[in-house]
This record gives sequence, structure tokens and C-alpha cells, in this order.
Amino acid sequence: MKGLDQLRYSLDQIFERQKPDEFVKTLLAAFHEQLAYQIEIKQKYFVAKTCNIGISYFCNDKKAFLFLNLCQPYLSLRFFTGHQTINGIIKGIWLNKNDNLGCKPFRVYDNATLNIALRSAIEAYKIAEEWSK
Repeated sequence: MKGLDQLRYSLDQIFERQKPDEFVKTLLAAFHEQLAYQIEIKQKYFVAKTCNIGISYFCNDKKAFLFLNLCQPYLSLRFFTGHQTINGIIKGIWLNKNDNLGCKPFRVYDNATLNIALRSAIEAYKIAEEWSK
């Protein structure tokens, strides 16, 4: 997948650990490719790095805007939104650091939820980009 840093863990290692359905792998590829395309056409920077259970997406070297967890029947996404909200996404709290307030996990299990996730990821990117200034 274009723009995916797999230095710590390969996608194959994550797939082995999480054991996602084949359809979930397809959703992951579609999500990643479409998100990368949408960010690229806006001439913005992002980096995606694998971790032991999924992928973290960053708008700069330190500021994450999205964490994607590969689960067996769906993708679980958490958008980092600070004290702001994304329309249609339920607010929650990410407890790591003060500036990582985010949403409750959002499940992607079909094309309709994939489209919502893409729209929300772009919104989370905009929010994180403002934090990083």
C-alpha cells in the first residue's frame, strides 16, 4: 500500500495477529488508497505507520489524526478530534495525553460506513493539522 511505513510490523504480521476477514482486508486497502489520494490532491502531507494491531495515520511527524485497528469482521477507527467534534461521530476520550481527545471507535463493515470513515478521516486530519500549527 502506497505511503505505508511497515518498518516495525509488516501487514502480514498484523493480519496474522488480528486474523481479519478477506473483506476487511479489502476495506483496509480501499480506505488507505482513497484517503491517501484525497490527502495528496489537497497537496498535504501524511504518514501511515503500522503498529502491532493496525495503522496510525499522522498529519506530521508527531500528530496523529486516526488510528485504525484491524479486527476480524470490521475495521475499528478512532479519530483524534481534541475538543472538537466530527458530525455523525460519537465523541469519546482517548486517555493517553491531554491533546489526544478523540471519538469512540467507529466501525467500518461495508461501503456505506467506508464512505463515512473517509469523510471523517479528512475532518480529523483538518483538526489535527490545526493543532500542529
